[in-house]
Amino acid sequence: MELLVKCVINFIIFPVFVLGLSSLIPAYYSIKSLVKNHSINPREKKMLIETVLISAGIILILIAVRWSMPHSFLPEILQNLFRANHYTILMFGYTTFEVYSVLFYFALIGFIYKLGQLNYGLLPKTFFIRKNLLPVFIISMLLTFIPVIIGI
Repeated sequence: MELLVKCVINFIIFPVFVLGLSSLIPAYYSIKSLVKNHSINPREKKMLIETVLISAGIILILIAVRWSMPHSFLPEILQNLFRANHYTILMFGYTTFEVYSVLFYFALIGFIYKLGQLNYGLLPKTFFIRKNLLPVFIISMLLTFIPVIIGI
């Protein structure tokens, strides 16, 4: 059960995190140029607006799912997903943030930006699959199965 949970997490979250963080800086500069009304072609403008709206919606859904998790999932699955002593918390006044959640949200915005570039033809699909997606999936699966094979 633990190996299955790790496979699913590494197959979904690791590529989103790596690809999202790699495209976060271009997404930031594109959104910055959109806000400052620099010349942007209409396709990129539409893609940026969709990226922001879709990201906000998905982040709100993920926050709602995170709040309902203790009531919805079995304790064995929750134990594998969130270990009790691995929380990194950042405090601003009376508000606390889990740092890994905030980093994941930023990576999710970058990943949706990358998918928007694919959807609008601003990035070639074969280049994205061969040079970005496939190596990340291979590294993710190696990081999942090598510790199991070695026995760590």
